[in-house]
Amino acid sequence: LASWMAISSCVRSGRLDVAMQLYEQIKLQGLTPGTITFNTLITTAEKAGELNAALWLFDEMEFKSVRRDYITYNTLISSCAGVKEWQRALDFVEEMKFNNINRTTITYNS
Repeated sequence: LASWMAISSCVRSGRLDVAMQLYEQIKLQGLTPGTITFNTLITTAEKAGELNAALWLFDEMEFKSVRRDYITYNTLISSCAGVKEWQRALDFVEEMKFNNINRTTITYNS
């Protein structure tokens, strides 16, 4: 919980570097972060304008068998849009459909 709260504070400050260090510490402790932690990390990457980091975290979720939810996808779509990767954003909307993940108004406004 303390690590998640520390990562959460990185969103507000835009400190992706610190958030990733905290993520590495969590892994070193033998813990597997859940969906909320990954979503927070992806949001931090989005706020920092770091699409590659957001994509890496998204892939890491699959590698660690962590469930991706509509928040995961919405944040990733927003991250793609933020750097004008329109086709990639649309591809993630299609992936949501394929994986039966509900799209929301936020999905289409991202």
